[in-house]
Amino acid sequence: MSALDDTISATTKKLERQLRRKAIADYASQARARKAQKKTDDAARKADTRRKIELGGLLIVAAVDDWEPATLVGGLLALSRAKPESLAAFRDQGIAHMEARKAKR
Repeated sequence: MSALDDTISATTKKLERQLRRKAIADYASQARARKAQKKTDDAARKADTRRKIELGGLLIVAAVDDWEPATLVGGLLALSRAKPESLAAFRDQGIAHMEARKAKR
């Protein structure tokens, strides 16, 4: 082998090592990104689950948890079309009901 061949061989090996290091660094970076995305997804999923549990709890508090789903949806749709002044009255009724329920405990 000539000196040129030795230089080419050494440079090739050095390049291969650098490419392996870069591949490992890229893989680690992608793993960190996947982990961060999973953490974000998990937090969103937990928040969504908590919201659904809280909404289900409100159905129990209102004593309508045994109503048919279609009846609940129909009632909520009617409520969503209510005038703002009616919503304030509904809110006041809801607060009074929850406070009375809390006082019973």
